[in-house]
Formats: sequence, C-alpha cells, structure tokens
Amino acid sequence: MVNPKERQTPLSNLEIVGYADVFGKWALPRIVPPIFSLRDRQENFPILFTPFEIREDYVLGGTTGCRSEFDEMVIQKKVTQIDPAILAKPGHELWIDENFETKYGPWNEVGDLLLSKAVEYCEIAGEHLARGELDKADGLYGRALNAAAYYYESAAGEIAIRTIQGEAGKVEVWKDLSTHREDEEPLIDRDKNPKTLTDVISRSKELIALSKR
Repeated sequence: MVNPKERQTPLSNLEIVGYADVFGKWALPRIVPPIFSLRDRQENFPILFTPFEIREDYVLGGTTGCRSEFDEMVIQKKVTQIDPAILAKPGHELWIDENFETKYGPWNEVGDLLLSKAVEYCEIAGEHLARGELDKADGLYGRALNAAAYYYESAAGEIAIRTIQGEAGKVEVWKDLSTHREDEEPLIDRDKNPKTLTDVISRSKELIALSKR
C-alpha cells in the first residue's frame, strides 16, 4: 500500500465499497470510517483506505491499495464489504445501525439520530442499574458510547459502574477521557447543552445512589 500525504481526491470520483473493522452487536450503532474505491475502475490503485480527512468535497490523504488487497482483508474479517457500493457525497456520514444495516446520510441528521439512540440506551441502562443488573447496564452504556461518545451521561454511567465495582483505576481513566477532549467533540446533554467533568461526576453520583435504592 502507498500513503501519499498530499493526495486530494474529489468525492465525486469515489464510491464506498466497505468500512474498516468488523463489529459485533454490542458495538453498534456507530459511525464507521468508509473505504473508498475510485469510480473509474481502470486506475492502478482503485481502493482508498484510512487514515484520511474528508474536507468539504475532497478526501485528503489516504492509503491506496489494489482490489485484491481489499478482497483479502474482507476474507480475513479485517474490513466489511458494502455491496452494492454507495456513491460518496459531501457532508455525509457512514454508519451501521443496531441491526447491522449500513446507512449513509447527512452528518447533522446522523448525529441527531445517534444522540437520540444514546439517550435511549442510557435511560434503559438506568432502569437496569436501579435493579442491580450491572452487566446489562454496562452493555447499554457501552452502546451509548459507541453511538455518541460525546453524550455526557454515557461517561457518567461508566464511572458509576466502575465505582460500584471498585475499579478505581478505570474510574480515573473515564474522568481523564471526559476532561481531555481536544480532538473530540465536546460533551453535551440531550438538548445539546455543553457539559463538563463536574457534570459527569455529579450525574455518576446520582446513578450510584439509584443503584442503592
């Protein structure tokens, strides 16, 4: 594979033929990085893998590879193929729903939908937490994180469960992740109001109290 950093490929020249990784049920829903193919299949290197940056109408960078490399990665379950391919569009996100269905839509609509799913998962997780069903609650908080890692209650849920289980080291990890988000979207609540580590810790204490009722 080749990774020229200065490559700029118009999205209008690309289609999506797959996405990186293979996921199980509890890892969904989530946004996934697309694997592109040049629509002109006469090119010597028709497949474009991550890492790349999508900026407006262009894909910047990316690692190129041939179709046989992609096919081998599919066989090895390192990537997942999308067939038929999806035409790439500016301002769109590729994501996989909880039923393993591939979706592609405007990024703002996808973001709103995944946030609503994260809210739903956290509400159900809270119900399990109140019944002492930590494993079920933990799984749902994980799904919420996959859907919208910036939803503050999912982090609060993780901190609550790790605290209940006496995993002090993991509690500190989650606090650190909630604080240092320079390369991530800022934490928000369901109404998209900004949240801080103080809010996360406060909510985690409420969840811990809920589990003791």
